[in-house]
Amino acid sequence: MIHIDNYLAAVEYFSKISTLGSVPGLDSTVALLEASGNPEFTLPIIHIAGTNGKGSTACFISNILTAQGYVVGTFISPWKNKIEETIQVNGICISDSDFTVYTEKIANFRDSIFTGRHLIATEFETAFVMALLYFKDIRCDYVVIEVGMGGRIDATNAVERTLISVITEISYDHMNYLGNDLTCIAYEKCGIIKCGGIVVSYPAQIDEVKEAIALVSDAMAARTIYADLSLLKIKSESLEETIFDYGELLNLKIRLPGRHQVLNAITAIETVFALRNHLNAYCSDEAIVNGLYSTRLKGRLEIIGESPLTIFDVAHNYSGICALRAALQLYFTNKKIIIVMGVLADKEYEKCVEELSKVSDILIGVTPDNSRALSAAKLVDVASGYFKEAICMNRTADARAYAKSIADEETVICICGSHYN
Repeated sequence: MIHIDNYLAAVEYFSKISTLGSVPGLDSTVALLEASGNPEFTLPIIHIAGTNGKGSTACFISNILTAQGYVVGTFISPWKNKIEETIQVNGICISDSDFTVYTEKIANFRDSIFTGRHLIATEFETAFVMALLYFKDIRCDYVVIEVGMGGRIDATNAVERTLISVITEISYDHMNYLGNDLTCIAYEKCGIIKCGGIVVSYPAQIDEVKEAIALVSDAMAARTIYADLSLLKIKSESLEETIFDYGELLNLKIRLPGRHQVLNAITAIETVFALRNHLNAYCSDEAIVNGLYSTRLKGRLEIIGESPLTIFDVAHNYSGICALRAALQLYFTNKKIIIVMGVLADKEYEKCVEELSKVSDILIGVTPDNSRALSAAKLVDVASGYFKEAICMNRTADARAYAKSIADEETVICICGSHYN
Protein backbone atom coordinates (compact mmCIF):
# COMPACT_ATOMS: atom_id res chain seq x y z
CA MET A 1 0.00 0.00 0.00
CA ILE A 2 1.13 3.51 -0.80
CA HIS A 3 0.40 6.02 1.98
CA ILE A 4 0.17 9.71 1.11
CA ASP A 5 -0.91 11.58 4.21
CA ASN A 6 -0.25 15.23 3.36
CA TYR A 7 -0.45 17.68 0.50
CA LEU A 8 3.31 18.04 -0.01
CA ALA A 9 3.65 14.26 -0.31
CA ALA A 10 0.90 14.27 -2.96
CA VAL A 11 2.72 16.96 -4.93
CA GLU A 12 5.95 15.00 -4.60
CA TYR A 13 4.24 11.86 -5.90
CA PHE A 14 3.21 13.59 -9.12
CA SER A 15 6.63 15.18 -9.44
CA LYS A 16 8.21 11.74 -9.21
CA ILE A 17 6.04 10.08 -11.85
CA SER A 18 6.63 13.01 -14.22
CA THR A 19 10.19 11.73 -14.67
CA LEU A 20 9.30 8.15 -15.58
CA GLY A 21 8.61 8.55 -19.30
CA SER A 22 5.60 7.39 -21.28
CA VAL A 23 4.27 4.71 -23.59
CA PRO A 24 2.43 6.05 -26.67
CA GLY A 25 -1.21 5.11 -27.09
CA LEU A 26 -4.24 4.65 -24.88
CA ASP A 27 -3.41 1.31 -23.25
CA SER A 28 -1.97 2.80 -20.06
CA THR A 29 -4.95 5.10 -19.52
CA VAL A 30 -7.43 2.32 -20.31
CA ALA A 31 -5.70 0.04 -17.78
CA LEU A 32 -5.77 2.73 -15.10
CA LEU A 33 -9.44 3.50 -15.79
CA GLU A 34 -10.28 -0.20 -15.41
CA ALA A 35 -8.30 -0.47 -12.17
CA SER A 36 -10.19 2.58 -10.86
CA GLY A 37 -13.57 1.01 -11.61
CA ASN A 38 -14.18 2.91 -14.85
CA PRO A 39 -15.52 6.11 -13.28
CA GLU A 40 -16.15 7.54 -16.75
CA PHE A 41 -19.09 5.19 -17.33
CA THR A 42 -21.32 7.22 -15.00
CA LEU A 43 -20.24 10.68 -16.15
CA PRO A 44 -22.01 12.79 -18.83
CA ILE A 45 -18.93 14.09 -20.68
CA ILE A 46 -18.39 16.94 -23.12
CA HIS A 47 -15.03 16.42 -24.84
CA ILE A 48 -13.08 19.29 -26.43
CA ALA A 49 -10.23 19.11 -28.97
CA GLY A 50 -8.64 21.67 -31.28
CA THR A 51 -5.52 23.76 -31.70
CA ASN A 52 -6.60 27.04 -30.15
CA GLY A 53 -9.50 28.08 -27.94
CA LYS A 54 -9.97 24.81 -26.04
CA GLY A 55 -9.50 26.37 -22.62
CA SER A 56 -11.72 29.37 -23.33
CA THR A 57 -14.48 27.23 -24.86
CA ALA A 58 -14.31 24.76 -21.97
CA CYS A 59 -14.69 27.59 -19.46
CA PHE A 60 -17.59 29.16 -21.35
CA ILE A 61 -19.44 25.81 -21.42
CA SER A 62 -18.68 24.98 -17.80
CA ASN A 63 -19.72 28.41 -16.56
CA ILE A 64 -23.00 28.35 -18.49
CA LEU A 65 -23.91 24.97 -16.98
CA THR A 66 -22.77 26.13 -13.55
CA ALA A 67 -24.98 29.22 -13.88
CA GLN A 68 -27.92 26.87 -14.44
CA GLY A 69 -27.18 25.24 -11.09
CA TYR A 70 -25.47 22.06 -12.25
CA VAL A 71 -22.41 20.58 -10.57
CA VAL A 72 -19.81 20.74 -13.34
CA GLY A 73 -16.39 19.11 -13.31
CA THR A 74 -13.75 20.48 -15.66
CA PHE A 75 -10.45 18.89 -16.61
CA ILE A 76 -8.15 21.40 -18.30
CA SER A 77 -4.65 21.30 -19.75
CA PRO A 78 -1.99 22.49 -19.30
CA TRP A 79 -1.75 23.83 -15.78
CA LYS A 80 0.09 27.08 -15.09
CA ASN A 81 1.33 26.86 -11.50
CA LYS A 82 0.27 23.53 -9.98
CA ILE A 83 -1.29 20.31 -11.17
CA GLU A 84 -4.44 20.81 -9.07
CA GLU A 85 -5.49 23.49 -11.55
CA THR A 86 -6.41 20.73 -14.00
CA ILE A 87 -9.22 19.51 -11.73
CA GLN A 88 -12.02 22.00 -11.08
CA VAL A 89 -15.63 21.86 -9.96
CA ASN A 90 -17.80 24.87 -10.72
CA GLY A 91 -14.64 26.84 -11.42
CA ILE A 92 -12.94 26.02 -8.11
CA CYS A 93 -9.78 23.90 -8.02
CA ILE A 94 -9.77 20.68 -6.04
CA SER A 95 -8.84 21.40 -2.42
CA ASP A 96 -5.44 20.44 -1.03
CA SER A 97 -7.06 17.87 1.27
CA ASP A 98 -9.08 16.25 -1.53
CA PHE A 99 -6.05 16.36 -3.81
CA THR A 100 -4.13 14.43 -1.14
CA VAL A 101 -6.89 11.85 -0.61
CA TYR A 102 -7.35 11.21 -4.32
CA THR A 103 -3.64 11.12 -5.03
CA GLU A 104 -3.34 8.27 -2.54
CA LYS A 105 -6.29 6.48 -4.18
CA ILE A 106 -4.94 6.79 -7.70
CA ALA A 107 -1.39 5.96 -6.58
CA ASN A 108 -2.58 2.59 -5.27
CA PHE A 109 -4.63 1.84 -8.37
CA ARG A 110 -1.64 2.80 -10.47
CA ASP A 111 0.81 0.76 -8.39
CA SER A 112 -1.40 -2.32 -8.55
CA ILE A 113 -1.27 -2.57 -12.33
CA PHE A 114 2.00 -1.00 -13.50
CA THR A 115 4.55 -2.59 -11.19
CA GLY A 116 6.77 -4.77 -13.33
CA ARG A 117 4.78 -4.17 -16.54
CA HIS A 118 5.76 -2.44 -19.75
CA LEU A 119 2.90 0.07 -19.43
CA ILE A 120 3.33 3.26 -17.46
CA ALA A 121 0.82 6.01 -16.70
CA THR A 122 2.27 9.49 -17.11
CA GLU A 123 1.62 12.45 -14.83
CA PHE A 124 -1.08 13.68 -17.25
CA GLU A 125 -2.73 10.27 -17.62
CA THR A 126 -2.74 9.75 -13.86
CA ALA A 127 -4.19 13.21 -13.17
CA PHE A 128 -6.89 12.62 -15.78
CA VAL A 129 -8.11 9.34 -14.29
CA MET A 130 -7.88 10.82 -10.80
CA ALA A 131 -10.07 13.72 -11.94
CA LEU A 132 -12.73 11.34 -13.28
CA LEU A 133 -12.69 9.39 -10.02
CA TYR A 134 -13.16 12.63 -8.08
CA PHE A 135 -15.93 13.84 -10.40
CA LYS A 136 -17.76 10.55 -10.01
CA ASP A 137 -17.55 10.58 -6.22
CA ILE A 138 -18.95 14.12 -5.92
CA ARG A 139 -21.66 13.25 -8.46
CA CYS A 140 -21.01 15.84 -11.15
CA ASP A 141 -23.98 16.50 -13.40
CA TYR A 142 -21.68 17.25 -16.32
CA VAL A 143 -17.97 16.95 -16.98
CA VAL A 144 -16.07 19.07 -19.51
CA ILE A 145 -12.77 17.59 -20.67
CA GLU A 146 -10.04 19.35 -22.63
CA VAL A 147 -7.56 17.15 -24.51
CA GLY A 148 -3.87 17.51 -23.80
CA MET A 149 -2.64 17.27 -27.39
CA GLY A 150 -4.17 15.91 -30.56
CA GLY A 151 -7.22 13.80 -29.90
CA ARG A 152 -7.13 10.30 -31.35
CA ILE A 153 -4.44 8.95 -29.02
CA ASP A 154 -4.67 11.62 -26.34
CA ALA A 155 -5.16 10.07 -22.91
CA THR A 156 -8.57 11.72 -22.56
CA ASN A 157 -9.80 9.75 -25.58
CA ALA A 158 -9.66 6.54 -23.57
CA VAL A 159 -13.20 7.54 -22.59
CA GLU A 160 -15.46 5.54 -24.90
CA ARG A 161 -18.73 7.47 -24.55
CA THR A 162 -19.32 11.21 -24.54
CA LEU A 163 -22.35 13.44 -24.94
CA ILE A 164 -20.79 15.91 -27.38
CA SER A 165 -17.44 16.27 -29.16
CA VAL A 166 -16.46 19.93 -29.52
CA ILE A 167 -13.88 20.89 -32.16
CA THR A 168 -12.34 24.33 -31.64
CA GLU A 169 -10.19 26.10 -34.23
CA ILE A 170 -7.77 23.72 -35.92
CA SER A 171 -4.50 25.05 -37.31
CA TYR A 172 -0.82 24.13 -37.42
CA ASP A 173 0.85 23.07 -34.16
CA HIS A 174 2.69 20.03 -32.81
CA MET A 175 3.42 18.95 -36.38
CA ASN A 176 6.14 16.52 -35.25
CA TYR A 177 3.40 14.55 -33.45
CA LEU A 178 0.25 15.22 -35.45
CA GLY A 179 1.41 15.54 -39.06
CA ASN A 180 2.68 18.24 -41.39
CA ASP A 181 -0.56 19.19 -43.13
CA LEU A 182 -3.89 20.39 -41.83
CA THR A 183 -5.77 17.35 -43.08
CA CYS A 184 -3.59 15.04 -40.96
CA ILE A 185 -3.81 17.35 -37.96
CA ALA A 186 -7.59 17.60 -38.31
CA TYR A 187 -7.98 13.81 -38.50
CA GLU A 188 -6.01 13.48 -35.25
CA LYS A 189 -8.17 16.11 -33.54
CA CYS A 190 -11.37 14.55 -34.90
CA GLY A 191 -10.37 11.26 -33.31
CA ILE A 192 -12.53 12.28 -30.32
CA ILE A 193 -15.72 12.00 -32.41
CA LYS A 194 -17.80 9.07 -31.19
CA CYS A 195 -20.04 6.71 -33.15
CA GLY A 196 -23.56 8.13 -33.35
CA GLY A 197 -22.50 11.18 -31.38
CA ILE A 198 -22.92 14.92 -31.73
CA VAL A 199 -20.15 17.19 -33.02
CA VAL A 200 -20.11 20.95 -32.47
CA SER A 201 -17.50 22.94 -34.39
CA TYR A 202 -15.93 26.37 -34.24
CA PRO A 203 -17.47 28.41 -37.09
CA ALA A 204 -14.39 29.58 -38.98
CA GLN A 205 -12.62 26.33 -39.85
CA ILE A 206 -10.72 26.35 -43.15
CA ASP A 207 -11.83 24.10 -45.99
CA GLU A 208 -9.40 21.22 -45.37
CA VAL A 209 -10.50 21.06 -41.76
CA LYS A 210 -14.20 21.14 -42.66
CA GLU A 211 -13.64 18.27 -45.08
CA ALA A 212 -11.90 16.21 -42.41
CA ILE A 213 -14.65 16.90 -39.87
CA ALA A 214 -17.29 15.91 -42.45
CA LEU A 215 -15.50 12.68 -43.42
CA VAL A 216 -14.93 11.55 -39.84
CA SER A 217 -18.45 12.55 -38.76
CA ASP A 218 -19.97 10.67 -41.71
CA ALA A 219 -17.87 7.59 -41.00
CA MET A 220 -18.98 7.67 -37.35
CA ALA A 221 -22.63 8.49 -38.24
CA ALA A 222 -22.31 11.58 -36.06
CA ARG A 223 -24.45 14.73 -36.29
CA THR A 224 -22.36 17.84 -37.05
CA ILE A 225 -23.34 21.34 -35.93
CA TYR A 226 -21.37 24.49 -36.77
CA ALA A 227 -21.67 27.72 -34.87
CA ASP A 228 -23.35 30.06 -37.36
CA LEU A 229 -21.59 33.29 -38.27
CA SER A 230 -24.72 34.55 -40.04
CA LEU A 231 -26.44 34.74 -36.64
CA LEU A 232 -23.63 36.80 -35.10
CA LYS A 233 -23.75 40.59 -34.77
CA ILE A 234 -20.99 42.32 -32.81
CA LYS A 235 -22.39 45.54 -31.34
CA SER A 236 -19.45 46.97 -29.40
CA GLU A 237 -16.01 45.84 -28.37
CA SER A 238 -13.28 47.01 -26.04
CA LEU A 239 -10.49 45.43 -24.04
CA GLU A 240 -12.86 45.20 -21.07
CA GLU A 241 -16.05 43.91 -22.73
CA THR A 242 -17.57 42.74 -26.01
CA ILE A 243 -21.32 42.95 -26.60
CA PHE A 244 -22.95 40.88 -29.34
CA ASP A 245 -26.18 39.23 -30.49
CA TYR A 246 -26.39 35.60 -31.51
CA GLY A 247 -29.68 34.81 -33.18
CA GLU A 248 -32.44 35.49 -30.66
CA LEU A 249 -29.94 35.90 -27.82
CA LEU A 250 -29.45 39.65 -27.55
CA ASN A 251 -26.84 41.82 -25.85
CA LEU A 252 -24.61 38.97 -24.77
CA LYS A 253 -21.49 40.16 -22.97
CA ILE A 254 -18.10 38.53 -22.60
CA ARG A 255 -15.03 39.81 -20.81
CA LEU A 256 -12.42 37.80 -22.71
CA PRO A 257 -11.03 40.25 -25.30
CA GLY A 258 -10.65 39.57 -29.01
CA ARG A 259 -13.01 38.60 -31.79
CA HIS A 260 -11.71 35.03 -31.66
CA GLN A 261 -13.20 34.82 -28.16
CA VAL A 262 -16.61 35.76 -29.57
CA LEU A 263 -16.28 32.77 -31.91
CA ASN A 264 -15.31 30.55 -28.97
CA ALA A 265 -18.35 31.86 -27.10
CA ILE A 266 -20.81 31.03 -29.88
CA THR A 267 -19.23 27.57 -30.15
CA ALA A 268 -20.03 27.15 -26.46
CA ILE A 269 -23.57 28.44 -27.04
CA GLU A 270 -24.14 25.87 -29.80
CA THR A 271 -22.85 23.16 -27.48
CA VAL A 272 -25.46 24.16 -24.90
CA PHE A 273 -28.12 24.31 -27.64
CA ALA A 274 -27.14 20.76 -28.62
CA LEU A 275 -27.60 19.64 -25.01
CA ARG A 276 -31.03 21.29 -24.95
CA ASN A 277 -32.28 20.28 -28.37
CA HIS A 278 -30.88 16.77 -28.76
CA LEU A 279 -30.18 15.49 -25.25
CA ASN A 280 -33.14 16.98 -23.35
CA ALA A 281 -30.98 18.96 -20.93
CA TYR A 282 -32.43 22.07 -19.35
CA CYS A 283 -30.41 25.24 -19.61
CA SER A 284 -32.07 28.64 -19.76
CA ASP A 285 -31.12 31.61 -21.90
CA GLU A 286 -30.48 33.46 -18.64
CA ALA A 287 -27.85 30.86 -17.70
CA ILE A 288 -26.17 31.38 -21.07
CA VAL A 289 -26.07 35.14 -20.50
CA ASN A 290 -24.72 34.83 -16.95
CA GLY A 291 -22.28 32.05 -17.72
CA LEU A 292 -20.68 33.91 -20.61
CA TYR A 293 -20.31 37.10 -18.59
CA SER A 294 -18.80 35.32 -15.59
CA THR A 295 -16.01 33.76 -17.64
CA ARG A 296 -12.57 35.17 -16.88
CA LEU A 297 -9.25 33.51 -17.74
CA LYS A 298 -5.66 34.42 -17.08
CA GLY A 299 -3.36 34.85 -20.04
CA ARG A 300 -6.01 35.96 -22.54
CA LEU A 301 -5.07 39.58 -23.28
CA GLU A 302 -4.87 39.87 -19.51
CA ILE A 303 -3.96 43.26 -18.08
CA ILE A 304 -1.10 42.66 -15.63
CA GLY A 305 0.19 46.20 -15.24
CA GLU A 306 -0.63 49.88 -15.66
CA SER A 307 1.45 52.93 -16.60
CA PRO A 308 2.46 51.64 -19.04
CA LEU A 309 -0.36 49.25 -19.87
CA THR A 310 1.06 45.72 -19.83
CA ILE A 311 -0.86 42.74 -21.14
CA PHE A 312 -0.10 39.03 -21.18
CA ASP A 313 -1.40 36.57 -23.76
CA VAL A 314 -0.70 32.85 -24.05
CA ALA A 315 -0.65 32.90 -27.87
CA HIS A 316 2.26 30.63 -28.76
CA ASN A 317 1.55 29.24 -32.24
CA TYR A 318 0.98 30.98 -35.55
CA SER A 319 -2.82 30.92 -35.46
CA GLY A 320 -2.85 32.22 -31.91
CA ILE A 321 -0.38 34.96 -32.79
CA CYS A 322 -2.58 36.01 -35.73
CA ALA A 323 -5.52 36.38 -33.35
CA LEU A 324 -3.34 38.37 -30.94
CA ARG A 325 -2.12 40.66 -33.74
CA ALA A 326 -5.71 41.32 -34.82
CA ALA A 327 -6.67 42.18 -31.23
CA LEU A 328 -3.71 44.53 -30.82
CA GLN A 329 -4.70 46.32 -34.02
CA LEU A 330 -8.31 46.53 -32.86
CA TYR A 331 -7.69 47.86 -29.36
CA PHE A 332 -4.46 49.83 -29.69
CA THR A 333 -4.62 51.72 -32.98
CA ASN A 334 -1.79 54.25 -33.26
CA LYS A 335 -0.22 53.10 -29.98
CA LYS A 336 3.44 52.22 -29.61
CA ILE A 337 3.63 48.49 -28.82
CA ILE A 338 6.63 46.66 -27.39
CA ILE A 339 6.59 42.88 -27.79
CA VAL A 340 8.20 40.61 -25.18
CA MET A 341 8.30 37.11 -26.60
CA GLY A 342 9.65 33.65 -25.85
CA VAL A 343 8.88 30.56 -27.92
CA LEU A 344 9.62 26.87 -28.17
CA ALA A 345 11.83 25.74 -31.02
CA ASP A 346 9.13 23.51 -32.57
CA LYS A 347 6.80 26.46 -33.24
CA GLU A 348 6.57 28.41 -36.50
CA TYR A 349 8.45 31.22 -34.83
CA GLU A 350 9.53 33.11 -37.95
CA LYS A 351 5.93 33.38 -39.15
CA CYS A 352 4.91 34.51 -35.65
CA VAL A 353 7.62 37.17 -35.59
CA GLU A 354 6.64 38.44 -39.03
CA GLU A 355 2.99 38.69 -37.95
CA LEU A 356 3.80 40.68 -34.81
CA SER A 357 6.05 43.06 -36.77
CA LYS A 358 2.84 44.38 -38.38
CA VAL A 359 1.92 46.07 -35.09
CA SER A 360 5.28 46.74 -33.42
CA ASP A 361 8.78 48.02 -34.12
CA ILE A 362 10.43 46.59 -30.99
CA LEU A 363 10.76 42.94 -29.93
CA ILE A 364 12.53 41.76 -26.80
CA GLY A 365 13.33 38.05 -27.02
CA VAL A 366 13.64 35.79 -23.97
CA THR A 367 14.46 32.12 -23.51
CA PRO A 368 11.67 30.08 -21.89
CA ASP A 369 12.71 27.76 -19.07
CA ASN A 370 11.97 24.61 -21.04
CA SER A 371 14.12 21.95 -22.70
CA ARG A 372 12.37 22.64 -26.02
CA ALA A 373 12.98 26.39 -25.87
CA LEU A 374 14.27 28.48 -28.75
CA SER A 375 17.12 30.62 -27.48
CA ALA A 376 16.50 34.33 -27.16
CA ALA A 377 19.57 34.89 -29.35
CA LYS A 378 18.07 32.81 -32.18
CA LEU A 379 14.68 34.51 -31.84
CA VAL A 380 16.28 37.95 -31.92
CA ASP A 381 18.39 36.97 -34.92
CA VAL A 382 15.20 36.11 -36.82
CA ALA A 383 13.33 39.14 -35.49
CA SER A 384 16.05 41.55 -36.64
CA GLY A 385 14.88 40.90 -40.19
CA TYR A 386 11.38 42.20 -39.38
CA PHE A 387 11.63 44.62 -36.45
CA LYS A 388 13.44 47.94 -36.34
CA GLU A 389 14.83 46.93 -32.96
CA ALA A 390 15.31 43.39 -31.62
CA ILE A 391 16.84 42.93 -28.17
CA CYS A 392 18.01 39.77 -26.37
CA MET A 393 17.32 39.32 -22.64
CA ASN A 394 17.67 36.37 -20.27
CA ARG A 395 14.35 36.35 -18.45
CA THR A 396 10.82 37.63 -18.92
CA ALA A 397 11.08 39.73 -15.74
CA ASP A 398 14.25 41.40 -17.06
CA ALA A 399 12.63 42.00 -20.44
CA ARG A 400 9.54 43.51 -18.83
CA ALA A 401 11.69 45.82 -16.69
CA TYR A 402 13.64 46.96 -19.73
CA ALA A 403 10.44 47.51 -21.73
CA LYS A 404 9.11 49.72 -18.92
CA SER A 405 12.33 51.74 -18.92
CA ILE A 406 11.93 52.69 -22.59
CA ALA A 407 8.12 53.11 -22.53
CA ASP A 408 6.01 56.18 -22.02
CA GLU A 409 2.42 56.38 -20.80
CA GLU A 410 1.08 55.81 -24.32
CA THR A 411 3.08 52.61 -24.79
CA VAL A 412 1.58 49.12 -24.56
CA ILE A 413 3.81 46.23 -23.51
CA CYS A 414 2.60 42.86 -24.80
CA ILE A 415 4.11 39.70 -23.30
CA CYS A 416 3.29 36.63 -25.37
CA GLY A 417 4.47 33.22 -26.45
CA SER A 418 5.59 30.16 -24.51
CA HIS A 419 6.61 31.54 -21.11
CA TYR A 420 7.91 29.29 -18.37
CA ASN A 421 9.86 31.89 -16.37
